[in-house]
Amino acid sequence: MESSLIVYDATRKPSLLDESWGSGAFSMWLRGRSDGMLGALSWKEVFQWLKQRREDHGPIKELQFWGHGHPGEAYINGKSIRDVIGHLDWKELMDKNGLWWFRTCSTFHGEEGKKLAEQFSALLGCRVAGHTHKIGFPTHSGLHSILPFEKANWKDNEGKKKNGKIKGSLCLRTRTIPFWRNTIPKGW
Repeated sequence: MESSLIVYDATRKPSLLDESWGSGAFSMWLRGRSDGMLGALSWKEVFQWLKQRREDHGPIKELQFWGHGHPGEAYINGKSIRDVIGHLDWKELMDKNGLWWFRTCSTFHGEEGKKLAEQFSALLGCRVAGHTHKIGFPTHSGLHSILPFEKANWKDNEGKKKNGKIKGSLCLRTRTIPFWRNTIPKGW
């Protein structure tokens, strides 16, 4: 069984952040912190790659997705995961004790983020994690995880500024980890 995979949005835009996903995934693999990585151009490609990995190695223990996000959304090439959730058979890709981690900005923010967390964890049959804040260097704030059929219990307005915009990550914000941390603290 594979312990950890990284998938990132490989559609190149002129941005230091976009470039960092590929180099970061390669660095994690070189240091033995990942069993494999995929720079993906579409969600369908991700699904097909994961399906093949599952056939070759058994259920996947952990997957981290690195890309852009918004409340209730994670993107590859500007296409949301919501566009494919109901059209691909995600069941049995992940180990039932596994983890799918959206390392994306604000995917679990607000009501839409909570809906995605609940829906995707039930669909995968494993724990799903994501952030309520914009993530960045060197911190990722608002980290939550949810098990299948649990209710998302964080506040809808976690990570929201008074003007309605989403807060960026900072060291002293709720549930913050450094970007290099590869595990989720117990209870989060």
